[in-house]
Amino acid sequence: MTEGRSFERLDLPVEVEYTVPGKGWVKGEATAKNISLGGIQFQVKERLDLGCRLSLRIYLPHRARPTTASGELVWLKENHPRGKGFDAGVRFTKADPFDLEELLTGLER
Repeated sequence: MTEGRSFERLDLPVEVEYTVPGKGWVKGEATAKNISLGGIQFQVKERLDLGCRLSLRIYLPHRARPTTASGELVWLKENHPRGKGFDAGVRFTKADPFDLEELLTGLER
């Protein structure tokens, strides 16, 4: 694995909804650029603080209900030259064990 990653990253365009608990105005929808068992990369509209917590709903193609998870923003990069939004790297910090198993199954397909 490159870059010292613990989990294989897959370029899987899954839909994700995000919110920042306690800041109801910070929410959005995006298509993930990639995902792994350790985290997810997607675009956010707002400049968020590193370390902030996010609540996630991830819509995998083979599931009727979304996978829910919590995560921590570990990096943020402004989109240049487009200048609209930011690419965000989120490390998963909490998820239902059943949902993690479903996520694993989805990544293997």
